[in-house]
Amino acid sequence: MSISEAETFVNAARGAPLLKKRDWILAIVKGKRVLDLGVVDHDMERALRADEQWLHGHIKRLASHLVGIDIDESSVSKLRDAGHNAICADATALRLDEKFDVVVCGDLIEHVTKPLDLLNTIAYHLDVGGRALISSPNALSVSRIFNIWADGSTSVNPEHVFWLCPQTIYQLVSRSDLAIDKLVWLVTDYPARTRRRFWGRIINSITPRIAARNKLLSDDFGVEMIRSK
Repeated sequence: MSISEAETFVNAARGAPLLKKRDWILAIVKGKRVLDLGVVDHDMERALRADEQWLHGHIKRLASHLVGIDIDESSVSKLRDAGHNAICADATALRLDEKFDVVVCGDLIEHVTKPLDLLNTIAYHLDVGGRALISSPNALSVSRIFNIWADGSTSVNPEHVFWLCPQTIYQLVSRSDLAIDKLVWLVTDYPARTRRRFWGRIINSITPRIAARNKLLSDDFGVEMIRSK
Protein backbone atom coordinates (compact mmCIF):
# COMPACT_ATOMS: atom_id res chain seq x y z
CA MET A 1 0.00 0.00 0.00
CA SER A 2 1.60 3.26 -1.09
CA ILE A 3 1.94 6.27 1.18
CA SER A 4 0.09 8.41 -1.37
CA GLU A 5 -3.05 6.26 -1.10
CA ALA A 6 -3.07 6.62 2.69
CA GLU A 7 -2.57 10.37 2.37
CA THR A 8 -5.47 10.57 -0.09
CA PHE A 9 -7.70 8.72 2.36
CA VAL A 10 -6.74 10.98 5.28
CA ASN A 11 -7.23 14.14 3.20
CA ALA A 12 -10.66 12.92 2.11
CA ALA A 13 -11.54 12.30 5.77
CA ARG A 14 -11.49 16.06 6.35
CA GLY A 15 -14.77 16.29 4.45
CA ALA A 16 -16.46 13.25 6.02
CA PRO A 17 -19.80 13.87 7.80
CA LEU A 18 -20.21 14.13 11.57
CA LEU A 19 -22.95 11.78 12.80
CA LYS A 20 -24.32 10.40 16.03
CA LYS A 21 -22.89 6.91 16.42
CA ARG A 22 -26.25 5.32 17.16
CA ASP A 23 -27.89 6.96 14.13
CA TRP A 24 -25.08 5.83 11.83
CA ILE A 25 -25.25 2.20 12.95
CA LEU A 26 -29.02 1.86 13.29
CA ALA A 27 -29.66 3.17 9.78
CA ILE A 28 -27.55 0.33 8.40
CA VAL A 29 -28.73 -2.59 10.61
CA LYS A 30 -32.48 -2.04 10.14
CA GLY A 31 -34.10 -5.22 8.84
CA LYS A 32 -30.72 -6.99 8.50
CA ARG A 33 -29.07 -10.11 9.92
CA VAL A 34 -26.54 -8.67 12.36
CA LEU A 35 -23.53 -9.92 14.30
CA ASP A 36 -22.65 -7.56 17.17
CA LEU A 37 -19.18 -7.93 18.70
CA GLY A 38 -18.54 -6.76 22.26
CA VAL A 39 -22.17 -6.45 23.34
CA VAL A 40 -21.64 -5.76 27.06
CA ASP A 41 -20.31 -2.31 26.10
CA HIS A 42 -18.31 -1.62 29.30
CA ASP A 43 -21.25 -1.70 31.73
CA MET A 44 -23.26 -4.86 32.43
CA GLU A 45 -25.72 -3.16 34.73
CA ARG A 46 -26.52 -0.62 32.04
CA ALA A 47 -27.09 -3.44 29.58
CA LEU A 48 -29.48 -5.28 31.90
CA ARG A 49 -31.42 -2.07 32.48
CA ALA A 50 -31.70 -1.70 28.68
CA ASP A 51 -30.25 1.77 29.19
CA GLU A 52 -30.83 4.32 26.44
CA GLN A 53 -27.09 4.29 25.62
CA TRP A 54 -26.86 0.49 25.25
CA LEU A 55 -26.29 0.06 21.53
CA HIS A 56 -27.06 -3.66 21.39
CA GLY A 57 -30.54 -3.05 22.79
CA HIS A 58 -31.30 -0.56 20.02
CA ILE A 59 -29.96 -2.96 17.36
CA LYS A 60 -32.16 -5.75 18.72
CA ARG A 61 -35.28 -3.67 18.14
CA LEU A 62 -34.41 -3.09 14.47
CA ALA A 63 -32.50 -6.13 13.18
CA SER A 64 -34.33 -9.08 11.63
CA HIS A 65 -31.86 -11.47 13.31
CA LEU A 66 -29.18 -10.65 15.89
CA VAL A 67 -26.32 -12.56 17.51
CA GLY A 68 -24.26 -10.88 20.24
CA ILE A 69 -20.70 -11.85 21.17
CA ASP A 70 -18.72 -11.03 24.31
CA ILE A 71 -15.74 -12.61 26.05
CA ASP A 72 -17.15 -12.01 29.56
CA GLU A 73 -18.76 -15.35 30.43
CA SER A 74 -20.67 -14.10 33.49
CA SER A 75 -22.14 -11.15 31.59
CA VAL A 76 -23.13 -13.32 28.63
CA SER A 77 -24.91 -15.71 30.99
CA LYS A 78 -26.91 -12.82 32.44
CA LEU A 79 -27.79 -11.55 28.98
CA ARG A 80 -29.00 -14.99 27.94
CA ASP A 81 -31.12 -15.20 31.08
CA ALA A 82 -32.62 -11.83 30.08
CA GLY A 83 -33.63 -13.24 26.69
CA HIS A 84 -30.75 -12.07 24.48
CA ASN A 85 -29.15 -14.28 21.82
CA ALA A 86 -25.63 -13.98 23.22
CA ILE A 87 -22.56 -16.19 22.86
CA CYS A 88 -19.42 -16.16 25.00
CA ALA A 89 -16.43 -16.17 22.64
CA ASP A 90 -13.18 -14.41 21.77
CA ALA A 91 -14.04 -12.18 18.83
CA THR A 92 -10.51 -12.51 17.42
CA ALA A 93 -10.95 -16.27 16.97
CA LEU A 94 -14.71 -16.57 16.42
CA ARG A 95 -15.98 -18.75 13.56
CA LEU A 96 -19.74 -19.30 13.46
CA ASP A 97 -21.58 -21.44 10.91
CA GLU A 98 -23.58 -18.51 9.55
CA LYS A 99 -23.04 -15.31 7.63
CA PHE A 100 -24.47 -11.86 8.31
CA ASP A 101 -25.55 -8.78 6.38
CA VAL A 102 -23.89 -6.48 8.93
CA VAL A 103 -21.14 -6.97 11.49
CA VAL A 104 -20.99 -4.27 14.17
CA CYS A 105 -17.80 -3.72 16.15
CA GLY A 106 -18.45 -0.70 18.35
CA ASP A 107 -15.51 0.61 20.39
CA LEU A 108 -13.94 -2.85 20.65
CA ILE A 109 -10.93 -2.92 18.34
CA GLU A 110 -8.83 -0.75 20.69
CA HIS A 111 -9.30 -3.44 23.40
CA VAL A 112 -7.82 -6.42 21.55
CA THR A 113 -4.18 -7.46 21.29
CA LYS A 114 -4.62 -8.92 17.79
CA PRO A 115 -6.63 -6.36 15.81
CA LEU A 116 -5.84 -7.96 12.46
CA ASP A 117 -7.37 -11.23 13.67
CA LEU A 118 -10.47 -9.29 14.69
CA LEU A 119 -10.77 -7.77 11.21
CA ASN A 120 -10.45 -11.18 9.58
CA THR A 121 -13.14 -12.56 11.92
CA ILE A 122 -15.38 -9.74 10.72
CA ALA A 123 -14.61 -10.51 7.07
CA TYR A 124 -15.26 -14.24 7.60
CA HIS A 125 -18.79 -13.58 8.88
CA LEU A 126 -19.84 -11.07 6.20
CA ASP A 127 -22.23 -12.42 3.59
CA VAL A 128 -21.85 -11.40 -0.05
CA GLY A 129 -22.63 -7.69 -0.22
CA GLY A 130 -22.40 -7.38 3.57
CA ARG A 131 -21.05 -4.38 5.43
CA ALA A 132 -18.95 -4.07 8.58
CA LEU A 133 -18.96 -1.12 10.96
CA ILE A 134 -16.13 -0.23 13.34
CA SER A 135 -16.06 2.74 15.70
CA SER A 136 -13.13 3.88 17.82
CA PRO A 137 -11.74 6.91 19.67
CA ASN A 138 -9.48 9.15 17.59
CA ALA A 139 -5.93 9.32 18.90
CA LEU A 140 -5.54 12.82 17.43
CA SER A 141 -8.61 14.31 19.14
CA VAL A 142 -8.07 17.97 20.03
CA SER A 143 -9.93 17.37 23.31
CA ARG A 144 -7.33 14.82 24.37
CA ILE A 145 -4.44 17.05 23.32
CA PHE A 146 -5.80 19.79 25.59
CA ASN A 147 -6.43 17.23 28.37
CA ILE A 148 -2.73 16.40 28.37
CA TRP A 149 -1.70 20.06 28.21
CA ALA A 150 -3.98 21.23 31.03
CA ASP A 151 -4.47 18.11 33.19
CA GLY A 152 -1.28 16.18 32.47
CA SER A 153 -3.21 13.17 31.15
CA THR A 154 -6.33 12.18 29.25
CA SER A 155 -9.04 9.81 30.44
CA VAL A 156 -9.02 6.44 28.74
CA ASN A 157 -10.60 3.09 29.46
CA PRO A 158 -7.91 1.12 31.35
CA GLU A 159 -8.56 -1.90 29.10
CA HIS A 160 -7.48 -0.10 25.90
CA VAL A 161 -4.22 -1.43 24.48
CA PHE A 162 -3.64 1.04 21.62
CA TRP A 163 -4.96 4.14 19.84
CA LEU A 164 -6.17 4.51 16.27
CA CYS A 165 -6.56 7.42 13.86
CA PRO A 166 -7.74 7.53 10.22
CA GLN A 167 -4.27 6.79 8.87
CA THR A 168 -3.61 3.80 11.13
CA ILE A 169 -7.07 2.25 10.62
CA TYR A 170 -6.55 2.61 6.87
CA GLN A 171 -3.21 0.80 7.02
CA LEU A 172 -4.54 -1.88 9.37
CA VAL A 173 -7.61 -2.63 7.23
CA SER A 174 -5.46 -2.77 4.09
CA ARG A 175 -3.66 -5.78 5.64
CA SER A 176 -6.93 -7.66 6.23
CA ASP A 177 -9.62 -9.25 4.08
CA LEU A 178 -11.63 -6.02 4.23
CA ALA A 179 -11.58 -2.67 2.46
CA ILE A 180 -12.82 0.68 3.77
CA ASP A 181 -15.78 2.01 1.79
CA LYS A 182 -16.25 5.21 3.80
CA LEU A 183 -15.24 7.01 6.98
CA VAL A 184 -17.50 9.09 9.22
CA TRP A 185 -16.83 11.22 12.28
CA LEU A 186 -18.89 10.35 15.34
CA VAL A 187 -20.25 12.34 18.25
CA THR A 188 -18.59 10.63 21.19
CA ASP A 189 -20.47 8.87 23.97
CA TYR A 190 -17.56 9.56 26.30
CA PRO A 191 -16.44 13.23 26.08
CA ALA A 192 -12.83 13.89 27.08
CA ARG A 193 -13.40 17.00 29.16
CA THR A 194 -10.53 18.93 30.71
CA ARG A 195 -10.91 18.87 34.49
CA ARG A 196 -8.74 21.86 35.47
CA ARG A 197 -11.20 24.35 37.02
CA PHE A 198 -10.09 27.55 35.26
CA TRP A 199 -8.76 26.18 31.98
CA GLY A 200 -11.49 23.56 31.70
CA ARG A 201 -14.27 26.10 31.18
CA ILE A 202 -12.36 27.70 28.32
CA ILE A 203 -11.01 24.53 26.73
CA ASN A 204 -14.26 22.57 26.85
CA SER A 205 -16.05 25.41 25.10
CA ILE A 206 -13.54 25.83 22.26
CA THR A 207 -12.58 22.23 21.41
CA PRO A 208 -15.85 21.49 19.52
CA ARG A 209 -15.26 24.60 17.40
CA ILE A 210 -11.69 23.57 16.62
CA ALA A 211 -12.80 20.05 15.65
CA ALA A 212 -15.56 21.49 13.46
CA ARG A 213 -12.95 23.47 11.51
CA ASN A 214 -10.62 20.49 11.16
CA LYS A 215 -12.45 17.17 11.50
CA LEU A 216 -9.19 15.23 11.78
CA LEU A 217 -9.22 16.53 15.38
CA SER A 218 -12.65 15.03 16.19
CA ASP A 219 -13.13 12.75 19.21
CA ASP A 220 -14.39 9.53 17.55
CA PHE A 221 -14.62 8.05 14.07
CA GLY A 222 -16.19 5.09 12.32
CA VAL A 223 -15.43 3.15 9.17
CA GLU A 224 -17.80 1.21 6.94
CA MET A 225 -16.13 -1.74 5.25
CA ILE A 226 -16.77 -4.44 2.67
CA ARG A 227 -15.04 -7.74 1.97
CA SER A 228 -12.07 -7.37 -0.34
CA LYS A 229 -11.37 -11.11 -0.79
